[in-house]
Amino acid sequence: MRIKTRTVASVYGAAAVCLLGLTPAIAGEMDWSGFYAGLHGGYLKSNARLKTSRGNLGGSMFTMGLHGGYNWQSDNFVMGIEADLNPLYFGKKKKRRGAITESDFSPLATIRPRIGMAFDNALLYGTAGVSFGGSSVKGGGKEVSKMQTGWVIGAGTEYAFNNNWIMRAEYLFHGYGSSQKYKIRPATRSIKYKNSHEVRLGISYKF
Repeated sequence: MRIKTRTVASVYGAAAVCLLGLTPAIAGEMDWSGFYAGLHGGYLKSNARLKTSRGNLGGSMFTMGLHGGYNWQSDNFVMGIEADLNPLYFGKKKKRRGAITESDFSPLATIRPRIGMAFDNALLYGTAGVSFGGSSVKGGGKEVSKMQTGWVIGAGTEYAFNNNWIMRAEYLFHGYGSSQKYKIRPATRSIKYKNSHEVRLGISYKF
């Protein structure tokens, strides 16, 4: 009986030592500093209106894109810079009766500093920067496309499976305050793209 008790105690003791020794080693191995790049996809909903109407001309769609950046880490504090490009969109454009038959607005790219805190293999961060968007309006037998610059703010979390592969979830709010004029027959229409809400999931590789 004593032999069994000692054996069981030895096994549990060895397991405890392994866990206590292994957990800090795994957590301590992750270094967030360095270059990274990856893919992301998500869901976007935009809000827009005619200057003389309350009708919403925004739309919703699924997005896919690329991102890349660089992080610096000091203790638990992590800061960095990131740029992303979103060339692919899938979904329904907003349709409307009257002079404007179809419209959509899509944030095409952002450049954003990021600041966050690392907790072992997890990272929580906030971000803000510049957003570049593209709009398209159809009406009167023609289509007019324009670029627009605004701001973006958001937050996200990342989890590192190891020192290279990282998964992320992110929310971004894009703001655009100015109106754009579109020459759609029979008159020029002024449209204000107000904002866009975007939720993303992605995966990155840290070099």
